[in-house]
Amino acid sequence: MIIKNNGKYIRHVGGVMLVPGTNQLDKAKAEAFNARIKSNDLDAFLVEKGELVEVQAKNGKNVNSVTALTVDQAKGLIDETASIETLTGWLADEKRGQNRKAIAEALTTKLAELQSEE
Repeated sequence: MIIKNNGKYIRHVGGVMLVPGTNQLDKAKAEAFNARIKSNDLDAFLVEKGELVEVQAKNGKNVNSVTALTVDQAKGLIDETASIETLTGWLADEKRGQNRKAIAEALTTKLAELQSEE
């Protein structure tokens, strides 16, 4: 599951830390996030007002990687992602999958940018 935090602040929802920008959640974190949204009015409000948004493909299906997105959607998420681990995983997914040159280049560029900041 990919959650986009459109706010200015780090949010903790169900024990899951969501930094501003794009956040990749594994199955356990996704389940904790969804359970918390259903049981907590404040966290549910953050989803309702669009501060926390689950990323979906053009067909409305939830996604776990940029491989399920159009090039334009993928580039937007890549630009907003600050996690080297997430970007590296997406690059591996893309190379195993469709291996679209534009997405691979965007991922490689973003990774280089983040690694130069370390």
